[in-house]
Amino acid sequence: MHKLTTALVLAGAVAASLACNRGATTPAPTTPATPASPAAPATPDASTAPAAPTTPAAGAAGIAGEPIPDFPDYPGATRVGYEVGGPKAAEYKSKVEAKFTTPDPVANVKAHYQQAVTSGGWTIVKQKDTPTEVEWTVSKAGSTVEIDIEVNPMGVTKVSVERKNIQ
Repeated sequence: MHKLTTALVLAGAVAASLACNRGATTPAPTTPATPASPAAPATPDASTAPAAPTTPAAGAAGIAGEPIPDFPDYPGATRVGYEVGGPKAAEYKSKVEAKFTTPDPVANVKAHYQQAVTSGGWTIVKQKDTPTEVEWTVSKAGSTVEIDIEVNPMGVTKVSVERKNIQ
């Protein structure tokens, strides 16, 4: 019974996330929103306000909503997260991560990203492949990309593509 309740709660969270992000062109917030105080001035809605920069201009690897270089968004997927960051000490100078959901099977999503890896001249340095989950780390000329694809118990495929630029 506990597993059924957990599955139903997860399904509700996924459905709410999909409904909230359908057609969204702004990045998902990375921190929880705090309620505005009564004295706080009204803020413009996200459709008219420019996106706030999350990194210095020199470290920006992309603009919210844009595909990660060399790794196009999975066609028809719903973007549920996007983050730009960097630098982080000796690990990397910049990073960008996009997260998606799609009803398509893992095999279809895997084929899409396999084509990007092959055509972009990337080398797979770490890999885990199962029928319900794919985890790859690929590298090329001072950059690494982690691609994670997995299906959740409700049949929704989750995709995460994170690129870290070392140089």
